Amino acid sequence: MEAGFIFLAIWVIIAIIGFFKKKSAVLSIGGGLLATILIFIVYFTINPKANFDKSSLPVGVVYAQDLYSEYDKNVVAADQKYKNKIIPVYGKVESIDKLVYVFVTLKGKMLGGVKGIQCSFSGKDIDSVASLSKGQYVVIEGKCQGMSLFAGVQLVNCRIIK
Repeated sequence: MEAGFIFLAIWVIIAIIGFFKKKSAVLSIGGGLLATILIFIVYFTINPKANFDKSSLPVGVVYAQDLYSEYDKNVVAADQKYKNKIIPVYGKVESIDKLVYVFVTLKGKMLGGVKGIQCSFSGKDIDSVASLSKGQYVVIEGKCQGMSLFAGVQLVNCRIIK
């Protein structure tokens, strides 16, 4: 749904630019439409969510963007479903950091956003985090602690499945 708004916004911007440059409305609208179609094709070619077949995941594995979306829509319902349960989550690594503990953040929103799925690691599992790279797709299993106001969905005691 967000992608549709972005395509519409791009189309409108191109049409407005064409209007102020005194081009004909037909050319500016046509150019906007052509740009929108090209962006649409590129977006669905490179966007992993657009081409992702959830049936290829093992039963029980949750897609990171779906997990984030469920919490974003209704924290109470998502907590009832996931909180204090060990769940495997598949997603794209957005960051690998070390503060007080080592954590990996999986992409939570389809088109950016600060929050994601924050997976914390300790002890023997830290070595497996060192082998990860930003942009890599991975399945991480951990105990869900629910949604944090500032950091997204929290998984603790995590381990990398694959």
